[in-house]
Amino acid sequence: MANIVILGAGVMGSALSVPAAIAGDVTLIGSPLDDDVVQSIQQTRRHPGLQVELPDTIALACASEDNDRVIKDADVI
Repeated sequence: MANIVILGAGVMGSALSVPAAIAGDVTLIGSPLDDDVVQSIQQTRRHPGLQVELPDTIALACASEDNDRVIKDADVI
């Protein structure tokens, strides 16, 4: 399976993460503006803007975290 990293946890990035999770391992990395969204998804698995539940297979990270390894190991960004 491909390692897929999506930068930005807004509506577009989150929407792209759902079908991408079928094709590979997905990490959704929020921008510094997305910290509240990422925390909300981590707690409820639901995107507050999309009102869609994100699969448990999608990993979440805030921009403030050390994401170098995730990005380095990505097949697709």
